[in-house]
Amino acid sequence: MAVKLQSIINLPKVLLHDHLDGGIRAQTVIDLANEMNVLLPENSAQKLSQWFYAEIASKDFQRGLAIFAITCSVMQTEAALERVAYETISDAAKDNIIYIETRFCPHLHIQKGLTYKQVIDSVIRGLNRGRQEFGVEYGVLLCGIRNFKDEINLQIAQICFDYLGHGVIGYDFAGADIGFPLSNHPKTLSLLKYHHIPLTVYAGEAAGIDAIIEALDIGAMRIGHACTIFNNDNQSLIEETLQRIKNEQVHIEINISSNIAIGSVVDFASHPVKKLFDRGINLALNTDDRLLLNNTLSGEYYTLTENYGLGLKDIMKMNNNAMQSSFAAKDIKDAILRKLSSVR
Repeated sequence: MAVKLQSIINLPKVLLHDHLDGGIRAQTVIDLANEMNVLLPENSAQKLSQWFYAEIASKDFQRGLAIFAITCSVMQTEAALERVAYETISDAAKDNIIYIETRFCPHLHIQKGLTYKQVIDSVIRGLNRGRQEFGVEYGVLLCGIRNFKDEINLQIAQICFDYLGHGVIGYDFAGADIGFPLSNHPKTLSLLKYHHIPLTVYAGEAAGIDAIIEALDIGAMRIGHACTIFNNDNQSLIEETLQRIKNEQVHIEINISSNIAIGSVVDFASHPVKKLFDRGINLALNTDDRLLLNNTLSGEYYTLTENYGLGLKDIMKMNNNAMQSSFAAKDIKDAILRKLSSVR
């Protein structure tokens, strides 16, 4: 029996991989651009959304990453950051997301003189306001970027530690995984390990299985994307890596629409999500960049049912996986898991 989209919307859900600067509303980009005299490629929300999607779907990985310069350019004031964060929670509530981890790189929001602290405080204010109004629990991941210097990522890791337990819950190593190995950041990795900061890593998005193995080697608790894991002729290496992921209880943050848009996989049929799920890999679906992809978490799960034949029980298993693998405090994690387990 076909699963209806509304049935998925009605389910309580958990979202772990969602970028603050990639999920801003198109109209908010326009509003903030007008305030800051930022020139945009389009001036209507509909046309701007279409432009963003065309850019990210250009199959040019670097071109897709470059469009974040536009969204970040309008997120350079405390008021703008607070607004975008608040709207993130509002949009999550509309999709019946009851827990969300939003991620951003504070270094990308200091072009107009803000400090890292001002950036983070502004985002947390907006998230807190949203939580109070809509009841959605949240956690913040601060992003280091692979192509940044180690010293910059180290600063972000240090302030991440300073804010642990105060809205921030972990660190994300984001950015292009081809040409920018994690070994370029020894000081950052050392600090993360020393302070036991929860870590998720982009790997296996554009690069192959070696990037996934590198993420495992540095102790990543979660891996974003990993959609290239089967793109290797060495079957024994694939099997060993899958077994490591299982043994080390690493969660995979799946981003189907994103992977297809940028060309990491050709189409739904070639995406490994079903194969990974059938192999018992701990995974769940995510949105990645809602503005750029014009997607929702419910829509991602609907795609799963339409293309891979999975049902509502499978969706709830994935959401349970996500919450079990979240970096949330134990009391929040337990409360959300109780809500998920009440679904029949």
